[in-house]
Amino acid sequence: MTTAEAPNKFWFRISDVTGTFSREADSYDPRMSVAAVGADLTRDIAWAKSTPWALRDDSRGEYLDEARPIGEQITPGADLVLTPRTHLG
Repeated sequence: MTTAEAPNKFWFRISDVTGTFSREADSYDPRMSVAAVGADLTRDIAWAKSTPWALRDDSRGEYLDEARPIGEQITPGADLVLTPRTHLG
């Protein structure tokens, strides 16, 4: 694949809600669904497969839609937080 054929990549910062895991991510295609990106990230921090999670854009305080491409929901350089979902009550 030539550089001209390669999909546009973009980067973002990702951390878990406790701040113990943090890194820059620059290998994701912006056309990937948030669900696919999140699944890959949860493997990196070894969360249990049964733990439901969500990605939140820290600057806007909004949760990303898992079904939509990540590139439609954030801008390059965004700060994202991977957080477990909690269902209270």
